[in-house]
Amino acid sequence: MTEERVRRVRRSRRYGYLYAAVLALWKSERVEIGPGGTTLTVARRSRRRKVLILMSDTGGGHRASAQALRSALEDLHGDDILVEIADFWVDIAGFPFTTLPQSYKFAASHPPLWLICYLFASFPPARWLIETSFDLIAAEKVRAAFESFDPDIVVSVHPMVQEITVRVLRRIEKASGVPKTPFVTVITDLGAAHPMWFNRSVDVCFLPGDHLRAQAIQRGVEPSKLRSHGLPVRPSFWSDIAELDVLKVDLEMKAGIPAVLLVGGGDGIGRLEEIAVQVAQGIYRERGALGGQLVVVCGKNRSLRNALQSRQWPIPVLIHGFVSRMSDFMAVSDILISKAGPGTIAEALIRGLPIIVSGYLPGQEKGNVDFVVENGVGTFAPKPQEKGNV
Repeated sequence: MTEERVRRVRRSRRYGYLYAAVLALWKSERVEIGPGGTTLTVARRSRRRKVLILMSDTGGGHRASAQALRSALEDLHGDDILVEIADFWVDIAGFPFTTLPQSYKFAASHPPLWLICYLFASFPPARWLIETSFDLIAAEKVRAAFESFDPDIVVSVHPMVQEITVRVLRRIEKASGVPKTPFVTVITDLGAAHPMWFNRSVDVCFLPGDHLRAQAIQRGVEPSKLRSHGLPVRPSFWSDIAELDVLKVDLEMKAGIPAVLLVGGGDGIGRLEEIAVQVAQGIYRERGALGGQLVVVCGKNRSLRNALQSRQWPIPVLIHGFVSRMSDFMAVSDILISKAGPGTIAEALIRGLPIIVSGYLPGQEKGNVDFVVENGVGTFAPKPQEKGNV
């Protein structure tokens, strides 16, 4: 291995989760993932290396994770690599799966319905039925997409695409005689993971931490295929931020005044309006009109943003829709109030921001609540009036 390759392999560790996936793209025919780990075979080609990242817009976290991986790969390899992010169900599988993002949003806004779906898909016979249905309906379109892009490696950041991807890649291998394209799973849940995340046929499975190792092994994934590397985070979180008061002014916030950051995920869900009112009134009651300020990020929820902007507030309040500077807002804030989204929690930990978890989707996000509380980085306060005491 040349000095340049040694340097770049070491450098890749700064991206945590991405480490092994980056190594698998190296310009050698065989690449070992981690110390004593799985060896992947990557065909030697003269063209740019291609990475296909599979995600779905069922919540904002999967796309954010995919974009974080792409940013790190492009930072490491520049023009030597081509990274494509595809919404598996909308861009590849197509009808009748194109409405899945809207169906997710509806289910997420009705937690009992979401829990039923989550538990149904956890039951092995139901899971087999779901995955076989996916295969029967969408396999040919998935195969056509894979053969068209011709990736050197496929990376999944969504739990529902593992089985169909494995099946299609095997069929392509059998038909072409070329070694199967390496397939890597990056689990983007934090405290717990749905069984559909784990597939024994993946080449490498990246975990957010060792606490999910036993579950992965129980689901049939060989220990040699498991790597614990945290969660992928966006480039804006890769470096420290200085001059916080200057940054506050740049963000149109009040310098020298403590700030509460309230977010509801990419879809802006979680009783944000009621929470915002309680927090603002609590700050005013305990500390006065300039005793604190509140920043509310509504995501894509325009009706919520309009409702908040129409209110009169007793303290300084900033209302935003989708923001591209979440790292900056977290850096200048003193407390985060958020639902239990794994990406938001990971980013808050990077910025050293105490977390008040306002709610969670039953199922996988319950584990995120436990993660926050048990590690002493925040608390769980599901009632809006509880946030008035921040």
